[in-house]
Amino acid sequence: MSENRLLKLAGGKQTGRAYMRRPTSDSLYVVIVLAPIVLMIALFIYYPALDTFGQSLTNRNLRIRRPPKPVGAENYLKLLNDDEFWEVTGRSFQVVIMTLPLEMVVAFSIAMLLNQRFPGRGVVRTLTILPWMLPGVVNGFLWGWLLNGEYGALNGLL
Repeated sequence: MSENRLLKLAGGKQTGRAYMRRPTSDSLYVVIVLAPIVLMIALFIYYPALDTFGQSLTNRNLRIRRPPKPVGAENYLKLLNDDEFWEVTGRSFQVVIMTLPLEMVVAFSIAMLLNQRFPGRGVVRTLTILPWMLPGVVNGFLWGWLLNGEYGALNGLL
């Protein structure tokens, strides 16, 4: 990476011909790097969210096979006028308000404990990290079993 490009990235003043150059190559690079992730976010997050919102404005019923008809905000008005919805929402807020302070105190206490020097600190840290690490290890063993060259469940399909 050239010195001018490093200065540009660091926010410093550029000098020489590189300063006068048009930023098309950098812009193109940014577009090429970001385009796949932007497309994936649009495809897997925004499209389903917008589709779900669009379907919420219809009378679609998965149990009854009929073409959905637009009903506008009728479904949302029903929800807002439903006593059970407000009861459940109130209970959810109560649970959050009662448990969040306790969770934060416990989490900060554990963090403080793990940053202190004491005998067995490595064992305690290992036991803390183990639940986060274990699913990946199990996943690795599972794929190894599925793709085993001799007895793998998926090997015959490939």
